[in-house]
Amino acid sequence: MAEAQESLGPEETARRVEALLAQARWHLERGEWPLARQRLSELLAAAPHDAPGLKALAEVEYQTGKYGEALRAYHDVLRWHPEDTEALHGRALAEVALGDYPGAASSLRQILKLKPGDPETQLYLGDVLLMMGQRGEAREAWLRAGQAAGPDGDVASKATRRLELYPPSNQ
Repeated sequence: MAEAQESLGPEETARRVEALLAQARWHLERGEWPLARQRLSELLAAAPHDAPGLKALAEVEYQTGKYGEALRAYHDVLRWHPEDTEALHGRALAEVALGDYPGAASSLRQILKLKPGDPETQLYLGDVLLMMGQRGEAREAWLRAGQAAGPDGDVASKATRRLELYPPSNQ
């Protein structure tokens, strides 16, 4: 099979990668993790730096509780695509799952450099800062999230709720 892969031209390889990604996503939607992982392994053998394939593999690893493997897959994406905000977000989730809150905060801050003021990222940054014991900074992030989200919407209501649950330390 590997020899057949090497003989494919660029267009055929691109079509194969696209087909394998579609198959993997189909299995992902159904929670068929081993089958998704198999298709993604085939995809990455043909295109080792394919960002969608690497992110899908990271998702499989995360969903199956293999947070260290997920973190490695997100690092692989970011090695080739350093401004991929989806990979940065996934890396932050894996870092939280592993208890690496400073790493998660760093990943979220990287997203904010690329997408300044993003309300959802501000909300998550506040959550991570709270986990790190930085209540005041967490509140500031939630305030920014609520302001950026506007008065309506899910992020605004979540930010408001967090601010209610965690009043300033001097109260």
